Amino acid sequence: MTISAKHLRHFERRLRRLRAALVHRSMQHDREAYEISQSREDQRDDLAACASLEAFALGIVGRDLHALNEIDDALDRIETGEYGMCLLCGHDINRSRLEALAHAQHCISCANWLADQPRTNDRAG
Repeated sequence: MTISAKHLRHFERRLRRLRAALVHRSMQHDREAYEISQSREDQRDDLAACASLEAFALGIVGRDLHALNEIDDALDRIETGEYGMCLLCGHDINRSRLEALAHAQHCISCANWLADQPRTNDRAG
């Protein structure tokens, strides 16, 4: 299955909208983390709670940055003509999977296989 130019434009628009929303959300979370760190200095009596909130906010930012990298990779694959192909096995990614997760890197079979593998730091995304 080769993705038509019309569908590629559709996925590119979706990816760009998703990217813009994530950038906006990441900026909000970054601002919240900054505000928490400032209140942390003002309220030294509740350091544990502030530290926990700050770690939570920074964790969200980290996940957003990971998603942004995956979206940017998907946009690069559109440019190189590799979008919609599984990075592991090279087979086509089902269009319904791409509709659900436009930045999907793997077909459902490989995604399931990867999910069953033990987690390591150098695991393929």
